[in-house]
Amino acid sequence: MPIQLMAYAEDCTFELANNVEHFDLVKESPELVAFKTKWANEPKANGDVTSDPVRSKRKDVGKGFKWDAIRFSHKVYAIFAAAKRTDADVLIWMDADIFCHTAMPIEFLDAFIPEDKDICFLGRKDKFSECGFYSLNLKSKNTQNFLKRFQEFYDDADNGIFTLDDGTTVLFLML
Repeated sequence: MPIQLMAYAEDCTFELANNVEHFDLVKESPELVAFKTKWANEPKANGDVTSDPVRSKRKDVGKGFKWDAIRFSHKVYAIFAAAKRTDADVLIWMDADIFCHTAMPIEFLDAFIPEDKDICFLGRKDKFSECGFYSLNLKSKNTQNFLKRFQEFYDDADNGIFTLDDGTTVLFLML
């Protein structure tokens, strides 16, 4: 079975292999544009939580990337767009800065998300989870519900991602 390869980018041009489809994220995701427009000048959406009454008291307050909703919105909205566009059973997300030093045969990819699992990721003990490579079982009703709720957490950020005061990833809150 052929693998559909999709690349989401914005405001740039680049060369792709013939078997990769390119999508302009800005055109594909008006929700991303709306999110960025609404929150562009809001410190709490750009990693600065020093004025947030709850987050500013946390010992990890200086880890601004963790709270940078604008930065990570590109990734999450690209995932939402890809999940809606494809008719594949499984969506495997890989950040653009991943370097694959070893071939990944289809058997490896099949094993990465067993049919009885909804979402698979690379967990790391005592560190942040690796969110640059994970998979979603798009056949699963649980996964579809998760994606819907996850997008709602961004689309209505005041009642979604900005209510998360402990840095817990939305992924674990929604499952």
